[in-house]
Amino acid sequence: MDRPFIAALAISKARGGLPTPGFFDCARRLGRFAGDPNGQDAWSFHAAELNAAFARWGGPRDNYNDDMMPNRPTVSFAEHTLC
Repeated sequence: MDRPFIAALAISKARGGLPTPGFFDCARRLGRFAGDPNGQDAWSFHAAELNAAFARWGGPRDNYNDDMMPNRPTVSFAEHTLC
């Protein structure tokens, strides 16, 4: 399995908590992301990468909460595991 992108930790306030488009461009070039970098695919992929980064290198286990990211769409556990 590929290592998670540690760059998932760097998010853009201007994008509501998603990384910049370059994060998704890099993931696409590496064959790890094929979705819309501005849609639900991006949220699901980022959540999975962020959780994987925390699991590998340590950090919050419940990384998203409503106070941190009030505009973040809800992503189910099943969606996390699809990425």
